[in-house]
Amino acid sequence: MEENNNSLCPYHLSKMSAFFNPMSHLLSLQFWYIISITKQNLQFFVCIFDSAAMKRLREAANCNDIDTVRKLLQDDVDPCSADDKGRTALHFSSCNGNESIVKLLLSHGADPNQRDSLGNTPLHLAACTNHVPVITTLLKG
Repeated sequence: MEENNNSLCPYHLSKMSAFFNPMSHLLSLQFWYIISITKQNLQFFVCIFDSAAMKRLREAANCNDIDTVRKLLQDDVDPCSADDKGRTALHFSSCNGNESIVKLLLSHGADPNQRDSLGNTPLHLAACTNHVPVITTLLKG
């Protein structure tokens, strides 16, 4: 293979120039590109994690699993997150009559006036299922 002595690669140019360092410039561009990609991936994975955690919160409330609800709320999972039908963990726990979970969700900022896609609030669901202690808690909360 014949060597071409007339061409210079970025490394050679960087060694010849006192004022401009193309190698550093190229490396910095690649570095920022990698950081940009990493930041986008991180945001994507955080979004997936948040979505899964919010779903687990609703499922735990629906299954009356207060320990899981407490753990997820301590991990700052949004208690107002809703599923595709607009139902929150508070909707599920109110419908099931679980006063302990209702109180826990309210203490972490769950909105007792949040409506689902049919216009029902957690209070409506508690009233429809005749859970008087939950109704009282929601009216106070």
